[in-house]
Amino acid sequence: MEKYRVRVGKKGELYLPKALRQKTRIKVNSEVEVRIERDRIIIDVIPSLEDLLSKRKTVKLTPEEFEEISEEVQREIAEGENSS
Repeated sequence: MEKYRVRVGKKGELYLPKALRQKTRIKVNSEVEVRIERDRIIIDVIPSLEDLLSKRKTVKLTPEEFEEISEEVQREIAEGENSS
């Protein structure tokens, strides 16, 4: 576990070292979630949309596989509409 020492500003701002920001991909206007556990402050980085999209996985389908999945989804939607 790495440790970093940070300073607290007059209004309670936390000044994170550049190395910590780079490692956690925290940028200007990034969002974090802060929680308290006993006497500790835990900061969790909320991934940006850009980060999430860069990690997305792609699936290769043949046209036949795509058509089969499409038909199945359409059937499920139709069944859901009929049961309402």
